[in-house]
Amino acid sequence: MLRKHTLLAAAIAATLAAPFAQATNGYFAHGYGTKSKALAGAGVALPEDAMIDQRALKAFSMQVFDRTFAVTGALNILTLSVAGIAILTSLLTLASMRLPQLAPVWALGLTRATLARVELIRALILAGLTFLLALPVGLGLAWVLLAVINVEAFGWRLPMSLFPRDWLWLGLLSLAAAGLASLWPARQLAKRPPADLIRVFSHER
Repeated sequence: MLRKHTLLAAAIAATLAAPFAQATNGYFAHGYGTKSKALAGAGVALPEDAMIDQRALKAFSMQVFDRTFAVTGALNILTLSVAGIAILTSLLTLASMRLPQLAPVWALGLTRATLARVELIRALILAGLTFLLALPVGLGLAWVLLAVINVEAFGWRLPMSLFPRDWLWLGLLSLAAAGLASLWPARQLAKRPPADLIRVFSHER
């Protein structure tokens, strides 16, 4: 009698401890996989609330990806600002060094304002040439990162996409940074007293 009660209690406990099972409602084929075949074609399906909406997951992933590129845009602005400060420092340093080269041109009849405009145009041309040379170098570096380094590190590669409109926008920003950086040296040259230019000839022998 005691044995029958023990077996009955064990059966009830096993029934209560068993996990809930739900039908696959056609999502999986019957008997698919090694585990289901071992159970004579029976399988346990996940509940409906455990399913993940792939479209919502992709939208969320794209939002996170866009935030990453927002940080990249802020870093680009910071890089352009640093480049503009570097150009300004270089032009201020070269302003006094180029004075012996500009004084003879001023003596030939060009005004100081004209010399300042020439210096401004020269800075813009140098910035444009630098951008044209940097563009293929940047594209080559991006290809190496995507097709070589990424493959060696992770075993897969990302497709390389080209955005000419962004190149144009970046080129305009580079010219604007170079123009703003060269305004101060050009203004100093336009306002420089003629005595400073004449003093250059006093050092000639």
